[in-house]
Amino acid sequence: MVEDCAQAIGAVHSGRQVGSVGQAAALSFYPTKNLGAIGDGGAVTTDDAGIAARCRSLRDYGQSQRYLHDELGLNSRLDEIHAAILAHAFLPKLEAWTARRREVAQAYLAGIRHPEVRLPALASTEASVWHLFPVYGQAGLQCRGRWPELHALWRYRTGVLFRFHLRHRPDLHRRRPRRHPGHVRVETAHPRLLGAPSLEAPRGGTARVLFRGAATISIF
Repeated sequence: MVEDCAQAIGAVHSGRQVGSVGQAAALSFYPTKNLGAIGDGGAVTTDDAGIAARCRSLRDYGQSQRYLHDELGLNSRLDEIHAAILAHAFLPKLEAWTARRREVAQAYLAGIRHPEVRLPALASTEASVWHLFPVYGQAGLQCRGRWPELHALWRYRTGVLFRFHLRHRPDLHRRRPRRHPGHVRVETAHPRLLGAPSLEAPRGGTARVLFRGAATISIF
């Protein structure tokens, strides 16, 4: 099993830190992630020596030793500048950033009360870093058509999480034109999913969100 931990550094699943559950885990240091550099970057975590050796080879042109290429690889090495920024500028702040996101998420969970809005739910053995706070509208609540108004009212980065799902991507549609039964569920959820601001949410005061006409929800 390979974990996708691209924006979950610090989260807990089933009582274990993410990145330690599967045989390997992929982390992203893209600038928009909860631990981001100033450009592209990433890492793989594993406790399997064979997987670690293969990843080191693939990231360095497929070399097993200098100038000996066992397979075609990539130039995917994190450079020293990005590594220094991650280690010395951003990593020391990650705990405080995560604490702020969790503070905001708890305020949302406690303050949002609307019969047509479904909020995230966590088991007692899980701890999210709330890189995203998804808000899902129930039947009849088409969030996507309202998101400019939501953005204007919130005055922070409230956005549509996924503007296009896979079936609407021309490159994939040409390869698999047939409609899969699972697409029906995706298309139902697609227009109703919004992301509320987490780290950028306001401190103090009251942020109000509009849902379907005059219905409002107090966040703070």
